Amino acid sequence: MTDIPKDEDTTLALFRLRDFRFYISGRFLGTLGMLIQSVAVGWQVYDITESPLALGYVGLAQFLPMVLMTLPAGDIADRIDRRYIVAGAGLLEAAAAGWLILLTLTH
Repeated sequence: MTDIPKDEDTTLALFRLRDFRFYISGRFLGTLGMLIQSVAVGWQVYDITESPLALGYVGLAQFLPMVLMTLPAGDIADRIDRRYIVAGAGLLEAAAAGWLILLTLTH
């Protein structure tokens, strides 16, 4: 592994590492995509229903799984290899996005 020189600022020196640049770029693009999808779903539901209550239900549906899965996620992360968890979560998110696209295109 590449050592970071001691005289450089640690934050800037991290960006000289190829693997860290890949990691931070992937993390940024993944978060950006998730936020875009969240706004698009809310916008589409409000456009279809014109109901603030339906928009609130969308927000609840996005928030509730995080609350309900917080404690079990810690136990699962201790029992299963985290690489498989991250890969499974990515596949699940991609499947949900594909399902939403399919529903949108078929009206």
